[in-house]
Amino acid sequence: MENPLKRIRREYNLTRVEMAAIFDTTPASYYMYERGEAFPSRKKLKLLSDFFGIDYEKLVEEFSEWKRYLTQKRREEALEKVKAKKLLEEVNHARKS
Repeated sequence: MENPLKRIRREYNLTRVEMAAIFDTTPASYYMYERGEAFPSRKKLKLLSDFFGIDYEKLVEEFSEWKRYLTQKRREEALEKVKAKKLLEEVNHARKS
């Protein structure tokens, strides 16, 4: 699943700096939105929907889906790390025996 901001930015052939200006934020903050490290407020989404003429409710729903996707993906990654660590501990324990 692609981040809605990234999809919109690519669709309109804009740079991250240009998107940051539309969002009235710094490029660093905008980049955090694209990476999923932070999420724009509803006020920021409203700016975006007004600027591009995108349906606000649809945009909010798209971001909700994106957040759910990231949350699930991060849970799965954390679980895999726990499993890998446990396996490594078992291998190390077997070597010591």
